[in-house]
Amino acid sequence: MPPGPGWLSLSDPVSRIPGVGGALAVRLAQAGLATVADFLLALPFRYEDRRRYSTIAELAWGTPATLLVRFGGVRSFRMRRGTLRIEAVADDGTGALRVVWHNRYPSFAQALQSGRTAAIYGAPVAGARGEMRIENPETELFEEGEESDPLHSGRVVPIYHRAADVASRRWRTLVRRVLDALSPEFAAASARPEDILRALEDVHFPEEPEAGARARRILVEEELLVMAARIERKRARLHERPGIRLVADSELSRAARDALPFPLTGAQKRAVREIAADLGSGKAMARLLQGDVGSGKTVVAALALLLAARNRTQAALMAPTEVLAEQHAATLVRLLSGAGVRLALLTGRVRGSPRRSLLAALSAGEIDVLVGTHALVESPVRFRKLALVVVDEQHRFGVAHRSRLFRKGASPHVLVMTATPIPRSLAWAIYGELDVSILDEKPPGRSPVSTGVREEASRERIYRFAAERVAAGERVYVVVPAIDEGDRDVAATSETAARVAALAPGIRIGVLHGRLPPPERERVLRDFAAGRVGILVSTTVVEVGVDVPEATFMVVENAESFGLAQLHQLRGRVGRSSRRSWCALVVGRSATEEARQRLRVLEKTSDGFVIAEKDLETRGPGDLLGTRQSGIAAMRVADPIRDLSRLGEARRAANDRLSRGETIASDLFGYSSAPKSEGS
Repeated sequence: MPPGPGWLSLSDPVSRIPGVGGALAVRLAQAGLATVADFLLALPFRYEDRRRYSTIAELAWGTPATLLVRFGGVRSFRMRRGTLRIEAVADDGTGALRVVWHNRYPSFAQALQSGRTAAIYGAPVAGARGEMRIENPETELFEEGEESDPLHSGRVVPIYHRAADVASRRWRTLVRRVLDALSPEFAAASARPEDILRALEDVHFPEEPEAGARARRILVEEELLVMAARIERKRARLHERPGIRLVADSELSRAARDALPFPLTGAQKRAVREIAADLGSGKAMARLLQGDVGSGKTVVAALALLLAARNRTQAALMAPTEVLAEQHAATLVRLLSGAGVRLALLTGRVRGSPRRSLLAALSAGEIDVLVGTHALVESPVRFRKLALVVVDEQHRFGVAHRSRLFRKGASPHVLVMTATPIPRSLAWAIYGELDVSILDEKPPGRSPVSTGVREEASRERIYRFAAERVAAGERVYVVVPAIDEGDRDVAATSETAARVAALAPGIRIGVLHGRLPPPERERVLRDFAAGRVGILVSTTVVEVGVDVPEATFMVVENAESFGLAQLHQLRGRVGRSSRRSWCALVVGRSATEEARQRLRVLEKTSDGFVIAEKDLETRGPGDLLGTRQSGIAAMRVADPIRDLSRLGEARRAANDRLSRGETIASDLFGYSSAPKSEGS
């Protein structure tokens, strides 16, 4: 049947949904739900089987259940922090029990007093006197007669996260209206449109919970295929770009050997060969250089920068922080100045006449390599002939920063470096359009770091050991999760510095955090590197780039506050010489046993990829990468941990179809690989 004027299409704005007025449409759009497709992809987070309600008489301790009750004896209490605690007695005719809600508004208490029937979902726990009660249950209050409405009761009922201030019950009603009016004519990528339509029906209103799970798998396949098609199309476009041919000859090889104070590892040699082949191909390179902490990525990048300079072109290295940019500049000067490479550093601190002089030299071609932060993407920065862009810790930049830098040259070669070990499946999702070089060896002479999880009771012994390390001419990092003491019971910089001073008397202690003015930050790091400061108390600004070979001991306070991958990065600040090195992970009093077990992974392995897999399992990709600007497309249906392993299969399918000239299109996920409407 052809769609008529009353049909809804997936691309229609949510304002066309029956029952959605202008104010609600605005709120939905602000919540990221602008179209009918967006609305349908806000899936239930669980289901309640209301084909038969449990009864109070049947309740078992700790077992979640859904009850159909009425409330009496409603009381409200204002707590110390100004929040409202509400208590009521729930009765279903087979028994009664007390129910407690925290952090609620007075209007909620008034609704409970209305005498309306409610469905509540929660697990019984013991009250202060051992009585059975339910705390903070999910609560759905029915209007008169709604408790027998087949949309809300007598069936497997979808439960939604509250969005745009719409309760689950009303959301259910709106979804039903959308599905009843949805046009069956739309583009689908991985299945027939009627199969996608059936899956949408079953995922929102399944006949049984298992049907909802099956329907979700069909939608996951659709989303992953779209994601894979986006990656493959982007990869194809990147590899079609012409690039300046940068030729490596015997003179360059000799200059490279002279620049390096030590031989390359086998992995570094392999990466250099791959990069050199890309740079000499006549096509613009798009490559990821992935290596664990201390694997020697900067040396590999330095050789690529040297190749650009020797071919009379320019190169840029962009780092996410001024501290890291300064560290890179110092390392590159040490490695490349003897080879005649003219290098400059541009950060937000370079102002006035020095900045104007630097920019004039850059545009005149008198600077070969420019190192900096996001200042490199500002409009006054003009290169004479930019051929190579190296981006370090790419996921810390916004997409706009990266693309603006890439536009500084006609079609520059791009080398992305990351020290964050990323599991293969996640790397495909983030960097899938790039070729990959992996550094899986560490340079010789690096010491393994002995790591232990420690309780707060061990603190005195830990800081005595820290004092001993400083007395031996070594340095110690103490990393804390916060600058100031706040509501969370975690260590802060100034308080920790005072505690360390009391336990390690006579040792000069420095404090480093992101709020310090850059000159002060630089002075503290310089003093630490020179040994004028023996113990550095810092936030995670030391996570990347800070290179002090004399640092042999790291203490991480409230280690349970950090992800495993981040702790692995931090631990990489020690063990950067042949000296024996240690890391103490101090857990707070409130840390759970689960958190302690998670941290013990770091006692057992120093393999960053194993650690990253564990971190992905427990914390998810957002925490692993530290920012939502990672480049990974927001997943609407697929689980970023459980389902990403299937992305490889989806990429193979997408590549096969695209290579045959097929179009991959999905109206549900707003994508088409056709050139005119491509949504990547």
